[in-house]
Amino acid sequence: MSVASNIAEGYGRSTKGEYVLFLGNARGSNSEVETQIVIAKALGFGSIQMIETTEQMCSEVGRMLGAMMKSLRSKSPGPEYLVPPDVVKKDSITHYALSSEIAR
Repeated sequence: MSVASNIAEGYGRSTKGEYVLFLGNARGSNSEVETQIVIAKALGFGSIQMIETTEQMCSEVGRMLGAMMKSLRSKSPGPEYLVPPDVVKKDSITHYALSSEIAR
């Protein structure tokens, strides 16, 4: 859950730099999950097939996060904002929501 939350938080902050930072946080959280899988395996929790499948999924998520970070860092200079600030509005519970302009 932390991996997905970090990705969403980084994107919600709108700038490429912050997005890359939070993708790094997500990659760190993914590493935590990988460590927990190693511990679960050592303690005999879950089936071998389930553990191996989960290890493969974590590995793939790590590769995707790394590729996404590399892609964002290597993009040609352009607008720093992923979503222009004028199309982001703050809702009543202090989360950021995209305005109807983005939904179109």
